[in-house]
Amino acid sequence: MEAASIELIYVSEPWYVGSDRIEIEFSDPFANVQTSRVDIRVGACASGEDELPQIAVTQGDVLPIILPEGFSSSVQLTDMENGVEYSAALTIRYSETVNRNLITIDSASLPIGSHLLAISLGSGEAVALVIRVEGE
Repeated sequence: MEAASIELIYVSEPWYVGSDRIEIEFSDPFANVQTSRVDIRVGACASGEDELPQIAVTQGDVLPIILPEGFSSSVQLTDMENGVEYSAALTIRYSETVNRNLITIDSASLPIGSHLLAISLGSGEAVALVIRVEGE
């Protein structure tokens, strides 16, 4: 029996924080098949928070943000410490007043700390900023 090795490189979306799972199927010439599951936790870079624009809010505030042109309906709000996603804190709607999509973040449902808001654009790129939720 010969051994084989493979190298896989995992590349997440820009500014993605959270968990992911991939399954790898191995087969040999004798029709033997083995599947392996790999769970991946993607954390924020230690210096990443300092490089991104930041908005500080007091816990309980509602924060409206006008979404950039090219917005492709994918928005993610993730706790930068533990990777927990808080999509329930987000509301997206079209605003005729500003003639753009508007996202509203209800910080009452967010724990105190830093949260990464990642917005996917239609071009395959993303924009991100840090929402810092502070206590009263």
